[in-house]
Amino acid sequence: GKRYRPRIDEWRPIGLDPRDPVSTGPTNATAFLLPDSPEIPLETLRSADHRLLVGGYTFTSERIADALIAARERGVEVRLLVEAGPVDGISVRESRLLDRLAAAGVDVRVVGVGAARFNYHHPKYAVADDRALVLTENWKPSGVGGSSSRGWGVRTENGSTADALATLFRADAAAP
Repeated sequence: GKRYRPRIDEWRPIGLDPRDPVSTGPTNATAFLLPDSPEIPLETLRSADHRLLVGGYTFTSERIADALIAARERGVEVRLLVEAGPVDGISVRESRLLDRLAAAGVDVRVVGVGAARFNYHHPKYAVADDRALVLTENWKPSGVGGSSSRGWGVRTENGSTADALATLFRADAAAP
């Protein structure tokens, strides 16, 4: 459902709390293309020592799953947030990977079915300690695996940027 907000004369989905843009100050950033530079997302995930938060629409990359499990085995807080109802549904491959991740101790959340705030959870990003990674591609072999999808990404080396994205991740993961 939606709730009418008379102060702003607007109907909003229940639970939606619009966020203003966040300025996090100067940062070192690495912009890259996919499939040209698949090592950058993978290296970013592999470098995490304390926290690794991954948000996505779909998740079917074995290499990325292996990186998340290895991080978890090193004692890193590893959490994954993906869409529950992507177009054409969750594939058998994705379902098996999510089960594998959960069995390895990764906190896997699947959001979207019946959610009032958004129709789809569609971002593609990661927070690895004080690094933030934002992608146009899904966490799939053709997206971050260096094969067939054209996309781009940017990695920032800024704790404030990573913290802002981590705050969004936690809010979305906690939503009803």
